[in-house]
Amino acid sequence: MYKDNKEIVEEAKGIFITPRRARKAFIENQLTLIRMCKPYLEERPAFILTELISGENLSYVAETVGLPRERVMTIAATTALKLSKIDEIYKVHTKNELLCEENKRLLDKIAELEDRLAVYEKNPKKPIDPLVLSKPLTDCGLTVRTVNALKSYGCNTVRDLINQDKDTLMLIPRFGRKCMDDLESLFKRLDIE
Repeated sequence: MYKDNKEIVEEAKGIFITPRRARKAFIENQLTLIRMCKPYLEERPAFILTELISGENLSYVAETVGLPRERVMTIAATTALKLSKIDEIYKVHTKNELLCEENKRLLDKIAELEDRLAVYEKNPKKPIDPLVLSKPLTDCGLTVRTVNALKSYGCNTVRDLINQDKDTLMLIPRFGRKCMDDLESLFKRLDIE
């Protein structure tokens, strides 16, 4: 796990730490940071910076990537500057994770809707009698509480009622689980899904 260099110094306080051990801790810290940020870095700059931090000779790194030493130093400096903006990289990473979660949620919803569509295509709904649709809710045998809650929301007929979904109905004041059970029994009696 990457730590701020100040955290490493704080951890070292009170502990006998040699310059070699301190240097090793800083190098490991920087290499961890590069590994964390690899998705946001190009391959060559990440390789150059990793090799130089690990202690490789500048001439060897320049020869390996096929660039002049000055260009290698410029790339290393630019990449190190990018890494110094770790907060921005972290924000991008967090946004990316949130987008992935939202994308997964939407894909799950699409799969659920496709399943419902497949079920519907196998068993298509039979048309509802227009007389049933125009029937007032007061004549449907619902409890007074259910009828009053639905009327306050603007549902006066069966047609008004079937155009609503369960989540919307549950948001109506004074409309609770018992009212929903009342509606489900009505739909069973009327043979409406």
